[in-house]
Amino acid sequence: MKNYYINIQTARKYLLLKHNLLSDYVFNEDEESIIKCIRNLHCIQYDPIDICGKNANLVLNARCANYSTDRLASLLYKQHVLMDYWDKNMSIILTDDWPYFKKIQYRAEEICQSMHDISDVLAMFEEKQAIKTSIIIAYILQKLGSLKNARLYLHYLWVSGKISIVARKNEAKYYSLTRNTVPENIINLPDPFRDFREYYKWQLLRRIKSVGMLRNRNSDAFLGISNFSASIRNTAIKTLFSENKLVECNISNSSEYLYISITDEEILQKAISNEYYEPRIEFLGPLDNLLWDRKLIKMIFDFDYKWEIYIPKDKRIYSPYTIPIIYNDCFAGRMGVMKSKDKAVLILDHFWPEKEKYKSILDSSQFIKRFKQFAAFNGCTEFKIKPSGVSAML
Repeated sequence: MKNYYINIQTARKYLLLKHNLLSDYVFNEDEESIIKCIRNLHCIQYDPIDICGKNANLVLNARCANYSTDRLASLLYKQHVLMDYWDKNMSIILTDDWPYFKKIQYRAEEICQSMHDISDVLAMFEEKQAIKTSIIIAYILQKLGSLKNARLYLHYLWVSGKISIVARKNEAKYYSLTRNTVPENIINLPDPFRDFREYYKWQLLRRIKSVGMLRNRNSDAFLGISNFSASIRNTAIKTLFSENKLVECNISNSSEYLYISITDEEILQKAISNEYYEPRIEFLGPLDNLLWDRKLIKMIFDFDYKWEIYIPKDKRIYSPYTIPIIYNDCFAGRMGVMKSKDKAVLILDHFWPEKEKYKSILDSSQFIKRFKQFAAFNGCTEFKIKPSGVSAML
């Protein structure tokens, strides 16, 4: 069992190194590198909102040099190396990880079967390779008589692993039998866990790796893990720590203990060293893995972030969609970004610096270069930075 005593600056550096948001890019735009990035994160949260890129693509764009959005779509719906699944809520996971959710799949299948015979619904998939959500819902609605229950049934049928999402067109999802896209050798793998205690232990360690470090507290980082109570969490942490799978960190001037995977201890040691790392400017998605535990981010970075798109207008502090800006080992602020009506121009129309010293960051050549790439990532041919008056063609 290992314990470290670290300061806030070390915790910041560790998290940014863990997430590849500091110094040179570890990952690039090729598909193999993107898979490695997702393997490092374990899963990426999916959300369909696209103001200046969907969350999954924003997560990868911040970590993979010269990232292109078509790479993710290919890995998901052509090569099926990745798949949509219910992990941190709606997420993207490695197809190789699918068998680790067998316990959840069995439970979801039981719920479906209690509502309506699964074989009856699955029969409609035998004739077609891919069926649109609305068609499936309409069929289930005839059986259950309730739109709410029909949608719930489809959700659990998907979680059960019987069907998978094989395409998204204009945000409409298309489903097919899982056996059509997931290799038979993966489907036939046995449940790797003897009981739910082992499953919860695996999920806890997985989430700690996804964020980088977590406290033994209730957290949004644990969303999507059903019935994950405080007592289960306490037991899982104690067991993992006794098995030398976790490193315990105490931050100076705080009674808080944070837990890091033993596999990331080398990164922690790099953060503790005096080695210099070249600063980067990166723009994070609103559901970026680094931001999953907002209270932790407030504690370590003194940055209070909340995605306000689902908050009533009169209760918003900033704007519906703000993008956090990482600079060096800090959050320099947040920006409001939008596209022109013809989608050709990416416009930074608002900037809220965290501190006075960051007010001039928009004028820096480093920021302009990064925002130019961000415009290209969004398929724009021009960009404008309104607060500083900078504009240019790509």
